[in-house]
Amino acid sequence: MALPWDRPPPPTQADADVEVLYAAIGCSLSHWEDIESELSHWYALCIGKMWKHEAYDEYFDKGRTSQGRIAAMEKATERYFMNNPSQEAEGQLGVLIDATRKFADRRHELAHGIVRPIGWYWPVVKATMKLPPALRDEWCLVPPHYQRSWFDPDKWEPEFVYTSKEVYMIDHGFVEHLHLLMHFRNDYLPKPPQRGAASN
Repeated sequence: MALPWDRPPPPTQADADVEVLYAAIGCSLSHWEDIESELSHWYALCIGKMWKHEAYDEYFDKGRTSQGRIAAMEKATERYFMNNPSQEAEGQLGVLIDATRKFADRRHELAHGIVRPIGWYWPVVKATMKLPPALRDEWCLVPPHYQRSWFDPDKWEPEFVYTSKEVYMIDHGFVEHLHLLMHFRNDYLPKPPQRGAASN
């Protein structure tokens, strides 16, 4: 059974309008930034500095990548629950952090992928697409060649080919995960102060 952070299966139909694909990528990356923002609130709450600029500066200084910021947030929440024990919360926290790391892999693909004519990748998608695409008029997202780990080392075929349909499948996972993160914050983390208190 596929998990929410798994790569979607190869496409069955390409994007005839390249702007549709670009819109899907932009939408998904914006939703990922919602996740990053939520994690920054976790960090600020756990160190007792919600709404204070130094908390958010510190969070981003500690992590220059998505995975680094996830690690910084994880350490802050672990310290918080050492002082405020809750087996239920710690169990859910571990699951959410693990899922966030796996979703970050999909975000990385979207952020660093390139849009190309899908006809160039026909050997990769011919098993799922019914008709060969027009060589230059239908589109997909694939990894750039410098991301060597995303290619078959022998055939130089990309490990993923996404159209807007697959990108929106990933995006749906981002949105659902964001809701879980927000519920966790509301249920287990300190209640945030009024925003006006940030300047005190």
